[in-house]
Order: sequence, then C-alpha cells, then structure tokens
Amino acid sequence: MKHFRFQTPTARVSDVIYNAATHSFEATVTFYENGTAVKYACEVSAPITMSFEDATRRLIAQAKRQQKKPGSLQARVFSAPAHANHHRARTPIAVWHRWSHSGFLRRRVA
Repeated sequence: MKHFRFQTPTARVSDVIYNAATHSFEATVTFYENGTAVKYACEVSAPITMSFEDATRRLIAQAKRQQKKPGSLQARVFSAPAHANHHRARTPIAVWHRWSHSGFLRRRVA
C-alpha cells in the first residue's frame, strides 16, 4: 500500500487587488514555516492587463525578497494548540455574553 504525504502550501497569496491610483497589484503573501504563518504585504507595479498568474508569481517573488531582508515588515501567526478553545460554548447566547462583557456591543451602541 502506498502512502501519500500531503504537503502544505509553502506560499499562499490572498486579497489580491489592483490599485488603479498606483497602477499596481497588491496582496498579502503568507509563507508557512515550522507551523508558523508569516505574512508579508506586497505591491507590484504592473498594468491592469497583466495576467493573474504573472501578477501572483511576481508578488510571491517580492515576498521572498522581503523574507530575506532583516527587519522587513511581517506578521507572524503562531498556531494555537488544538485544545485551546474547545471549552468555549458556541451557542448564540454564549457568543452574545462574551461580546457584551468584552465591551464590543457597548462600543457599537454608544
């Protein structure tokens, strides 16, 4: 019997938009390193006629360059343990209770 090992994507491009004011594609590129997601904000100057695949390739290349620079702007998202939030109830009343005590609803009403 053969076993296949599924690979997690090494890079993920999300929220791709075209900024007409600056004539550039903008996106968030996420790299996965040892269970940690590292996000980079990228911008590539290009005409709107550029294909999505080419723009994505260039955005990933820019993120790789940022990854090599020390002190570049990045956001790290650490994966939480599997048991971290299992005790929280997901009922509408429990969600409302958490929101009301966190000040979320008070800020919206005031």
